[in-house]
Amino acid sequence: MFSDSMRRTGFYVEYYRERWFYRFIREAESRYKYAIRVGDSNLKRDLLLSSMVKARAALYYLLGDPRFIEASIARLVSTEGAIPKGLPSILYEMEKLFQEARIERDISRLQPRVEAYLRITARVASMILG
Repeated sequence: MFSDSMRRTGFYVEYYRERWFYRFIREAESRYKYAIRVGDSNLKRDLLLSSMVKARAALYYLLGDPRFIEASIARLVSTEGAIPKGLPSILYEMEKLFQEARIERDISRLQPRVEAYLRITARVASMILG
């Protein structure tokens, strides 16, 4: 009746959202790998940011309705109070990292941020999917 991930982690991720997660995460990884090999700095920056956007979309699909998740995180970022511990704190830090990366012009500083974002996304996904 329940999926294996539900039994292991206590989270239920429906098949539809799980498939979208895997699609977006594959695209994010693919764009990141291509960005590392490309020589043109403008194309590299675009691919790195695109990779981050795809990883963000993947995570949002995994957590629920992407529009709701995005609105919730935007509300969390706009408040000046204390950030709740756990997943909201992680999502808050990821959103700050995303916003900083969008304005970063130096490729040597952007690439490690994108790599960290992808690693964090994979870690959160492994916690949810088991």
